[in-house]
Amino acid sequence: MQTKLFRNTDDLTAALVDLLTHHYRMALPVPHAVILPGGRTPRGAYRQIAQNPCPVDGNTHILLSDERLVPIRSSESNYGQLRPMLKALRIPATHILRVDTSQTLALATRHYDRDLRAFIERKGRITLGVLGLGADGHTASLFSMQDIARGRGDYAEAVPRKPGPDRISVTADLLAKAECIVFIAAGAEKRLVVERMRVASATHVASATHVASATLPAGLATADVADVQVWFAEDGGE
Repeated sequence: MQTKLFRNTDDLTAALVDLLTHHYRMALPVPHAVILPGGRTPRGAYRQIAQNPCPVDGNTHILLSDERLVPIRSSESNYGQLRPMLKALRIPATHILRVDTSQTLALATRHYDRDLRAFIERKGRITLGVLGLGADGHTASLFSMQDIARGRGDYAEAVPRKPGPDRISVTADLLAKAECIVFIAAGAEKRLVVERMRVASATHVASATHVASATLPAGLATADVADVQVWFAEDGGE
C-alpha cells in the first residue's frame, strides 16, 4: 500500500480531480466503472468537475460505495451529493448504479446487489474505487469485521444502524474486483488511522495484510486489492 501526503486539502482535491477525469475519459471496449463515496472530503472535487466537466467515454459507469436509506433530496444522500457532477458529465442514468432508497432496506439491498452482479457478469471492469476512511478505520458503510464477514458472497449488503439511518454498502467481494483503490482522508483526526494503515503496509506483504485486516475494517475490506493507496491532507475533514 502506498501513502501519499498532501500539503493541504486543495492539493488533494486537485489530484482527485485529475484522477477522476482520467478514469472518466478512459476509452475501453467493455463497460468500466469508478466507485465513488460520499462524505466531505471529495465534495470539492465533485464541485470542480461539475463546473468544468470533461468528456466521458461511452462505456463509463458510476457505482456508489454506499448509501443511507434517505430520500435523494436529503443532505445525507450520497447520490444527492453526486447528482450535479453526474448531470454535468451527462452520464446516462442506465450507467449509474445506485441504491433505490424508496424501497425497504432488504429490497434496496437485493436490487443493488443484483445490479452490481449484472455489471460484473457483463465483463465490466472497476478501474478505480475511491473510498473514504473514517477515524475509526471504517470505509464505505463497513464499520466492523462483522459487517465485512456478513457480506461475503454478495456484492451489496444491508447495514442496519441504531440510531439510523440504515445503510447499504458494497462488500469486500465487490471491492476485490477493483483494479485500484484510493482512500481519501483529511483532517488531523484522521492522522492516527492513516498512520496505522501506513505501518501495516511498511511490513512484509503477508504480515501487512494480516495487520491491516486484524485491526481495521478498511484494511480487511481491501485486503484482496493489488493496488491500494491512501491520500491524506491534515488540514480538512470528512
